[in-house]
Amino acid sequence: MRQWRATDNTLEGTVAAPCDNLFCLDEIGQASSRVVSEVAYMLANGQGKARANKKGNAKAIQEWRLSFMSTEGLTLADKSTENGRGQAMSGQAVQVLDIPADGGTGQEIFTCIPNGLDGDIFSQQLVRATG
Repeated sequence: MRQWRATDNTLEGTVAAPCDNLFCLDEIGQASSRVVSEVAYMLANGQGKARANKKGNAKAIQEWRLSFMSTEGLTLADKSTENGRGQAMSGQAVQVLDIPADGGTGQEIFTCIPNGLDGDIFSQQLVRATG
């Protein structure tokens, strides 16, 4: 898991290494709407920026195949409208899906929590058990 608050170059280098994996981004609220928009397009397109070496010749473009998700409730559309920036581009709405994480039971993502636990404690137990 990485933070949204990063440069697109840093995230490009990070995702180019682990192909075919899930890449989770956290804390979208700390990143600018411009960075979030650019990173979402880049990740969904599966390739990095074209660059030249010191001699001006083209370097190989980094490529990847991955699924990615943002791990909190603020959507890409919400972030895009922040600070009067406008709305999410139609291409982003197709490439980056909003999937509500609510099991419909009032227990956030869980549909069943063992007796005596709340969602936070149950989640922490799951993390420890699967770590």
